[in-house]
Amino acid sequence: MKKPRKLLFGKTLLLAFAGTILVIVLLVFLTGLSSHRTIIDNSIISLLILSICFFSFLTIGLYNGLNVYDNLSHKLQLTWKKSKDGTSNTFIDTPAIDAPDMGDGCEGVILGIILWIVLSIAFVILMFVLSTVVWATAVLLTLAIYWLMIRALKLVFNKSEECMNDLPRSITYAFGYTVFFVSWLFGIIYISTLF
Repeated sequence: MKKPRKLLFGKTLLLAFAGTILVIVLLVFLTGLSSHRTIIDNSIISLLILSICFFSFLTIGLYNGLNVYDNLSHKLQLTWKKSKDGTSNTFIDTPAIDAPDMGDGCEGVILGIILWIVLSIAFVILMFVLSTVVWATAVLLTLAIYWLMIRALKLVFNKSEECMNDLPRSITYAFGYTVFFVSWLFGIIYISTLF
């Protein structure tokens, strides 16, 4: 008789991974301040600790027969709005604007001050708009990372039926997937040291 597989929810995994990453990175970087380690050294230490945690999680999960259930992505679906005529409005035609001739006299100074005030107000408005874009980008990146994480863990835990109660096989699969998922980050850190 097959043993029932335990279920992990995607939202719980996301919060646990985010908390683990945040705590480990903060601890490594805060302890690195007192021992004067470089950012590269702190990054390698953080990534090594996270790799060990990920390997342990995968080994235990495969050995116990865990399965991942995505309970969050159906709430996170995005729809793109189109204009009334059915086309997307990504590009806006702007007419060419010539800069006014301000002159050298008193009128030029007054016009320069007025133009400076108008451009400052436009810059503040632009900062508010760009901060919204930055937040939207951060949200979209979080959604993309969540989707990739859940898909990757579903792929890994599809092997949990054949690895259940088989520790050597669980360790082998966990090691292979850990190397596959983390080695490119070590490669990025190594390449960043070359330049």
